[in-house]
Amino acid sequence: MRRVCFLVFGFVVFAVLTLFLGGFFSRTLVEYNAPLKERSFFSYQENASSSQSFFFEDKDASVLLPAISVSAMLVADVDTGEIILGSREHDSLPIASLTKFMTAVVASEFVDFEKLIVITPSMLMDSVQSFPLEAGANYRMLDLLYPALKESSNGAARALAGFLGEEYFVRQMNERAKMLGMDSTVFVDPVGVGEGNTSSLTDLRVMAKHILDKRKFLFDISRKERGTLEKNIFSDIPNYNEFYDDPAIIGVKNGETRAAGQTFLGVWEMEDSSGAKRNIMISLLGSKDRKSDALVLRGWLKERFGVE
Repeated sequence: MRRVCFLVFGFVVFAVLTLFLGGFFSRTLVEYNAPLKERSFFSYQENASSSQSFFFEDKDASVLLPAISVSAMLVADVDTGEIILGSREHDSLPIASLTKFMTAVVASEFVDFEKLIVITPSMLMDSVQSFPLEAGANYRMLDLLYPALKESSNGAARALAGFLGEEYFVRQMNERAKMLGMDSTVFVDPVGVGEGNTSSLTDLRVMAKHILDKRKFLFDISRKERGTLEKNIFSDIPNYNEFYDDPAIIGVKNGETRAAGQTFLGVWEMEDSSGAKRNIMISLLGSKDRKSDALVLRGWLKERFGVE
C-alpha cells in the first residue's frame, strides 16, 4: 500500500512539474519571440518599461528577433534616447573609425574652416591610408573633413588633429565626450586605430544627437549629398560608407580594426505606421558583416512595426 501511494504521489508531482515547466517555456518563447539559443547568445532586450511606451504600433508581435553577427547592437530613437532593441548597448567596446565623428566635431569647433593645414610625414604614419594625401601639400580644414568622413582617411583625421597638436586635440575629444555625458567613452587617438578608443552604443547615440542638433553638416558630408556646404576639391571623392546613397540616410560612418571588428553607425529618417517621422539610429560593434546586419535590423523594424 505504501508503495502504491508513493507511486501515485510521484506521478502527481511529475504531472504538476510538466504542466508548470511546459507553461514556463511556452511563455518564454511568446514573450521573447525568439528561439532560446538566439536569446542566450545575443542577450537581446526589448524595451518593456511601463514608464516608456513605443511610438511604433506593434504590427506583428510574432516576428522573431533578428539573428546577427555582432558583439553589441542598438536600435534607438536618436532624439528621445528610447531603446527599441539592444544588446550590450551599455558596454564600453572598441569603436574603430567611428572615432572620426568626434574628431570632426572637435575640429569644427576649434579650427577655422578656411585655415590651411600643411600635411607632415607624421600625419601619414598609419599603414592604412585610404586617401592619398601628400606630405608638404596644404588643404583647408573644411576640405579634410571629406576624406576623413567619406573614406575614413587616417591621414586626414591626423591632419585635423595635428594642427592643434595631437595630444591636446585628443584631450579635447575626451573633454567634449565628458561634457556631453558620454561617461563610457575614451579616446586615445583621433583616428580610431588604437583599441583604447572605446565607447558604448548608448554614448554613441548621445554623440549622434549632438551632431544632428549642432553639427549636421558633418552628417551631410558623410553621405552622398553635400548638403549646404560648398563644392570643394574633395566633395566628389568616392564614399566608402554603406548606405551613403540611401535617400533616407541622414548620417553614416563605418570602421574596422582587428580589436573592434566591423563597426557601424547610421541614422535614418524613418516613418512609422502613423506617418510620424523619427530619426532612428542603428549601430553595431564587433560585427562580422555590418551591411548585412544593418539590413537585417531594418527589415526587422519594417516587419515588426511597419517602419520604413
